Amino acid sequence: MVCQPGLDDRDSLAEGTAGTGPFVLEEAAPGENYTYQVREGYSWGPDGASTDETGTPETIQVRVIPNETTSANELVAGTVNAAQVVGSDTDRLQSAGLFAVETPAIIGEQWHNHAAGRPTSDPVVRTALTQAVDLSELQQVVTAGNGAEPDQLAVLPPTGCPGGSIDALPDHDPEGAAAALDDAGWTVGDDGVRTKDGEQLRVRFIHDATLGPGGRAAAEIAEEAWVALGVEVEAAELPQAQMSEILFGSGDWDVAWEPVNVSTPEQLVPFLSGPGIADGGTNFAAIDNADYSAAVETATGKVGAEGCDDWMAAEEALFASADVVPFASNLVRTFGNGAEFEVTGSLVPTSIRMLG
Repeated sequence: MVCQPGLDDRDSLAEGTAGTGPFVLEEAAPGENYTYQVREGYSWGPDGASTDETGTPETIQVRVIPNETTSANELVAGTVNAAQVVGSDTDRLQSAGLFAVETPAIIGEQWHNHAAGRPTSDPVVRTALTQAVDLSELQQVVTAGNGAEPDQLAVLPPTGCPGGSIDALPDHDPEGAAAALDDAGWTVGDDGVRTKDGEQLRVRFIHDATLGPGGRAAAEIAEEAWVALGVEVEAAELPQAQMSEILFGSGDWDVAWEPVNVSTPEQLVPFLSGPGIADGGTNFAAIDNADYSAAVETATGKVGAEGCDDWMAAEEALFASADVVPFASNLVRTFGNGAEFEVTGSLVPTSIRMLG
């Protein structure tokens, strides 16, 4: 929670903290590293968690390492104490006998930019891009064969509404995708790229570098499928910080692979409806799905699990329109070397214990 000094001087939060947490930000180099110092006397964490426990670190240094293999190498060498790894490097880290915490999470999630003027604001284009790719193949590649197809959007434990359905997503049908674009007036030119009203069907595809080699390979498969469909693709693999700058800043994207993980479906509402980035909101894809909003309104009028069927109906409305396309889930492993900890979506700071 932000304390009064931070509320009074919000600009101070750009480079420091004014909160109630167990660690205080001392130094920040955005996109590179962050240093935190323990808050002495902290004793108001969950179940009375405090910073007086043996093994609590006095200093935490967080480094941004875009390359997952580099993170794995540093873990094995002991130059970092903890790192989250989702790709093929998990096998050698497990073989090394390192401490690990497993958390189920969506790691493959495709978003389409609905903002006016973007080609993906057209539902025909969104559906065609989804039908052109084999989501099962992407799931196998991005998880190195270790994952599964997600069945809902909110999967972090403790899951509030288990038991959704991904069946509402458009089926893999490249020929149907091509026919739908033909019918919508997107004609293939001599260069193999579709045009409509003098505009080429060009999409900017950005994907998160933290997905590792598997994510990179899956992105290449998707790009090939879209090119075969007649789409000109500008693809870029970007660090997570740069992904956030584009999604929540410039808005210069059409298709994005960036997983958003939460425990309960109502946490996603501000990202899936309401004001967009241009209007000061967090609906970064500018989604406006009336069926989703109606189901959300019904669900929020019920108590607890009574609303789960409506929450699942809301998500299925998004899937049917290819507004957001979850295609891969996996057990995300956070490895430790010289440290142990708990993870519930994110690392629990009061659980960190330095060993030795």
